[in-house]
Amino acid sequence: MIGVMEPISTFERRVIQLALRGEEPWILGLRKQLPYLAVVRRQMWPAGFYTHIRCDAAAAAVTIPRTELGLPVGSYPPTVNAIRDLPTPGLVSFIVWVGEGGRIVQLEAVSMLDEKWPSEREEGFHSFQDDDGVLLDEDKILASYVTS
Repeated sequence: MIGVMEPISTFERRVIQLALRGEEPWILGLRKQLPYLAVVRRQMWPAGFYTHIRCDAAAAAVTIPRTELGLPVGSYPPTVNAIRDLPTPGLVSFIVWVGEGGRIVQLEAVSMLDEKWPSEREEGFHSFQDDDGVLLDEDKILASYVTS
């Protein structure tokens, strides 16, 4: 039995929304799961954190497309990177994981340069970017959630 769950935080929602940018059908399906997400538990470790998530069964499941070799497509898992100011300057990757049931199950955050993480797990991040280091137009991406 799962204990009392709480909603995902504003920061967690924002990071997940930025990671789920794009128009691939499976990405659009994951975006529709956002209203159904709740936090099961949060774990911190020296170089990041995990937010374990439960997605209500009312949300439609998605199927991650596979390549001819049976591996997930290159755009899985959805990610977004950010510059971290605290406790030292660095780069962070946020990863959205989907479980076998086709629903979001975890948000993972990991420092890419060192094993340092802010004492307040959601502070000190800015300049969100894709895996090529191209800065994202956060306002445009987040506004697309209003219309989708």
